[in-house]
Amino acid sequence: MFRTLRRTTAPLSAAVLLSLAACGGGQATAPKPTVAATVAATVAPAATVAATVAPAATIAATVAPAATAAATAAAAATEAPAEANTTAEAPATTAEAIPAEPVVIGDLVTYKDKADLFQIDAPQNWTLEDVSTTDTLRLIWSAPSKTAALIVEIFSDTKTNTPEDLTSLLQKYVDKNFSSEPDFAVNSPKTQTDGSVLITWAFTDKGTKTKLLGNAFIEQRGTKVSVLSYFMPSDQVEGFKDQTSKILNSYKITP
Repeated sequence: MFRTLRRTTAPLSAAVLLSLAACGGGQATAPKPTVAATVAATVAPAATVAATVAPAATIAATVAPAATAAATAAAAATEAPAEANTTAEAPATTAEAIPAEPVVIGDLVTYKDKADLFQIDAPQNWTLEDVSTTDTLRLIWSAPSKTAALIVEIFSDTKTNTPEDLTSLLQKYVDKNFSSEPDFAVNSPKTQTDGSVLITWAFTDKGTKTKLLGNAFIEQRGTKVSVLSYFMPSDQVEGFKDQTSKILNSYKITP
């Protein structure tokens, strides 16, 4: 059976904002995320994930599907998920931000992967790309504006990771994918009521100078380690609080 999760996003801390304003950027202290249809039996250990993740610029633009992609799209009826609070803030920067093209979140449609590893309610008008490898299921939903994305990763790990282990994996994920971006700032990890760990980060898109805000959650259910993340323009986060809450809390991992 599925376990319903409660996920609450958090704003960037005042300390991070002040340090960013003073020096123009920050970086994570080195060390988010989920398994393809053919991976249920044998997969590589956790370290593989941190080494094979595409950079933020690739996620925000167009991502080419991997040749070894194993999961296929399957849509079901729209389903109303649980609620959560999704307020967050972007870091202060000296660069002048250019208003981003408005993000459009269409009707939510339940996506279930072919191997029945997870399900999530994703925007019907967002483009789904499968960039899975033989070791890791990785699906990316991109908004038409290309300034917002929803990412699911799952990989298998027979080790029972401690909260500290999961936090380290999540820090490495965020650091590898986003720390090289301009005005990068990151919050301290926060444990959620469902046992997952949350990290909130922010950066400025190099091309549009748009400030983007991201949230990443990591958890382990049995032998499945999952990272669920998303980012969008920081000045549009508040307006999409209800929709993002529904999306995040609709995410269910099959035990």
